[in-house]
Amino acid sequence: RALRDEYGGIRCLAVTNNFIVAAGNSGDINVWDMANGTSRTIQGTGDDIVHCQSHATYLVTSGADCKIRTWDLRNLRHINIFHNSYPNEASSFHFDTQRFMCSEERFLRMWLK
Repeated sequence: RALRDEYGGIRCLAVTNNFIVAAGNSGDINVWDMANGTSRTIQGTGDDIVHCQSHATYLVTSGADCKIRTWDLRNLRHINIFHNSYPNEASSFHFDTQRFMCSEERFLRMWLK
């Protein structure tokens, strides 16, 4: 089976127990529900999404707009802007239940719960 992004190139991919998420050049987020085989699109940032990571039913993205955003995959809605890294893209990050880390040019930033 092939999953396709109709609106631009795919730059990042995240997988949870229930969802496959792809995002990229269009700025939109494509969410495939593996339980029922459906797909839906979240209207994203309007800029390229360069990195995404999922945890349970949540998704975190960073984009060319220099913002790190959180999303709820259950109802496909934007929750909040977590961090504004302007003027640098946060090209990579990692999070788990206790910490969030992101790289910005020469710096590594970390938040603890």
